[in-house]
Amino acid sequence: MRIGRIAWLCLVSGVVACASGAEDSKPIALAQTPQVVQQAITTRIGDGALEEIDQTVGTTGATYDVDYLSKSGTEGGFTVTDTGAVDSVEITIEDAPAAVQKTVRSDCAGCELNSIDRNADGTFDIDILRAGVDQSFTVADDGTILSVSVAMADVPSTVQATIQSQAAGWQVSEIDKNMDEFPATYDVDLVKDGQEKSITIGSDGTLASADTSLAAVPAPVQAAINSLVGTGHVISIDQNYDPDGVSFDIEARSAIGANLSFSLGPDGAEQSERVNLKQVPLPARATITQTIGNGRILRVDHILVGKEDKVLPYSVEGRKDGKSFDFSVGPKGRFLGMDP
Repeated sequence: MRIGRIAWLCLVSGVVACASGAEDSKPIALAQTPQVVQQAITTRIGDGALEEIDQTVGTTGATYDVDYLSKSGTEGGFTVTDTGAVDSVEITIEDAPAAVQKTVRSDCAGCELNSIDRNADGTFDIDILRAGVDQSFTVADDGTILSVSVAMADVPSTVQATIQSQAAGWQVSEIDKNMDEFPATYDVDLVKDGQEKSITIGSDGTLASADTSLAAVPAPVQAAINSLVGTGHVISIDQNYDPDGVSFDIEARSAIGANLSFSLGPDGAEQSERVNLKQVPLPARATITQTIGNGRILRVDHILVGKEDKVLPYSVEGRKDGKSFDFSVGPKGRFLGMDP
């Protein structure tokens, strides 16, 4: 997607060159997309003119990058999932929050700003061109840089070795260094024959997670997913390689369009489920609200296995003062401490 390259003169300080490599996607016609995708595209374009649709296939479905011209002749773009949900929308620098604009101005230099995408999760993907090299980074709405694209040569040798072993037969499309985690982790996108998959690797080279498909998970996990999602749609499945065993994170959408997010053990037992604040008991909700203060809650998970101080806690992921701010609260409102 591209609004148009805007000459942007500023100081480069925090952006690292990314690995070059074209996305393995293919252009398709509107009629070749699912009906829900067609409806989402035509609704968003309105009186504008469709220019191009590029399809990328992942382990659990496809996404569609759409370029169009508005009725007034302005270029625009957005991404739609195969469920018809708009995943990101291209915006101008003026439409971004002031904190995001400030980060772009201070961390990009002598560059051309290719595009800014506002994602459904409230983050912003920034793509620039510097000295002929494409670079990208992701920014939170408070202006904090969450990740930057890096080249293979810029990652630790331990990470390079794991990438090479995991990417056999695949092409490395992009490597992102997650800046809001310590030690840092690396998200690696791989492409082959129009398909896409992603893995996450720790700084020590340990494989932390890999996306997978419903058909590839153990039978008990498949059964549990089918039971919990019903006639809905699985968006993604991540297989986690934790020190204490394998687990699976599932993102899905129910038949009525509700977002579902839960974790399963290898035996199919539910380990946690994402909840909204209204689903949290009132005493715990009050503690969460008081603790986060002027910060922002990103998600709340009800932990269903592994008691903490003899209770099944609510785990809160948030941001405060430009930093990650994660903590746990008991169902009766007892603060259980900050999470590492």
